Amino acid sequence: MTTLLAMILVLMAIAVVAIMFRDHRRGDCELLSCRNMALVGLILFQLSSCAYSLYTGDHSNFYISNPVRTGFQFVAMIAIFIVLSLWSYRRGWLVTTLARKLPTTYAMPSDTALLFNAAFLTVLAVVLRFGVAIPLIAIVSGTVGIGLSAVSGGLVGWVWGRRLLNPAVIFYSLAIIVANVAIVMSVSFGRRGLVAVGAAIVWGMYYSAWRHLRTSSILARMALVSLAPILFIALFTSVRSSGEHQRSTGEHLRKIVQGGNIVRGVVSLVSGQYAGSISLFLIENY
Repeated sequence: MTTLLAMILVLMAIAVVAIMFRDHRRGDCELLSCRNMALVGLILFQLSSCAYSLYTGDHSNFYISNPVRTGFQFVAMIAIFIVLSLWSYRRGWLVTTLARKLPTTYAMPSDTALLFNAAFLTVLAVVLRFGVAIPLIAIVSGTVGIGLSAVSGGLVGWVWGRRLLNPAVIFYSLAIIVANVAIVMSVSFGRRGLVAVGAAIVWGMYYSAWRHLRTSSILARMALVSLAPILFIALFTSVRSSGEHQRSTGEHLRKIVQGGNIVRGVVSLVSGQYAGSISLFLIENY
């Protein structure tokens, strides 16, 4: 029965992806949007994560005494949540009114200005990540530094998306991206920084050049650009250790070279850090 529940969750994930593509073809919602990013998170950390745990019986440290009954409850709750979320999203109510009041700018910086700002933000990210030694404030500044690294990646993505095969743009963009990847990896255990930089690059490319293409053309470009970052994140996932938060970027890379395993990393990504099992545990116990 748990296998059946896992299959239902997989079908629900496929249905959610199909809705994303349908809405994009209709012009109702951008393929890359805040809504779809949230739905991808829902798929990864709830649908596929719970499906993986129910199918394999691997719930990590969370004991589920009755996975069938609790699984049925989870499936019913997540189905209601998805339906209500998609139904209410297009209506907006108060949010759409507030959005119309936000100021809109039509100024478009030159590519040179964008690339210069990307380099400047990279330097500023280094200062905020590693140059602030004041207790408590350093925690906030470090987080802001990671955010600036992502913005820097988005800026080069905006320019690179329109000039994918320009050697000068490729060289400059890769230099900025590598620098920011090194910044977010250093003294870090989580993948949030890497995901932020990678997602910002694709986001910039999409909104600068791809958003008006056919869905198939967008997917081809996204696959081309995203494959290497996804594999790198999988390798990083396979060697990261919660007990080693102080690894430098060089130590992370050395661990990846010595023991990185793409398959193990992908499985870990699909399991969604057992967030689905945590949901089952909460439903069953609370």
